[in-house]
Amino acid sequence: MKRRTGLVKSATTGGSLKRSFRNTLPRYRAGSSTKQVEEMAPLIKALNIANYSTAVERAIETEDHKRLEEFKLRLSGGLDLYSLPQ
Repeated sequence: MKRRTGLVKSATTGGSLKRSFRNTLPRYRAGSSTKQVEEMAPLIKALNIANYSTAVERAIETEDHKRLEEFKLRLSGGLDLYSLPQ
């Protein structure tokens, strides 16, 4: 079975192609330790924010304030229903 790497479609940026960072992340598997997941979290968050950059830029250019507020809510963690405030 050939391993897939390289270009992947990004759902949030209208299907634009971005380089996959799959090889830079340790593999997350069911059963990964809590420590492993905690170590990966900052990089995953950074990639998630970078993934939204094109869509946010488009909303700024079109002055779509409603969409910008939705991104702000999402990226600030306002939709995270599983975490408690620290």
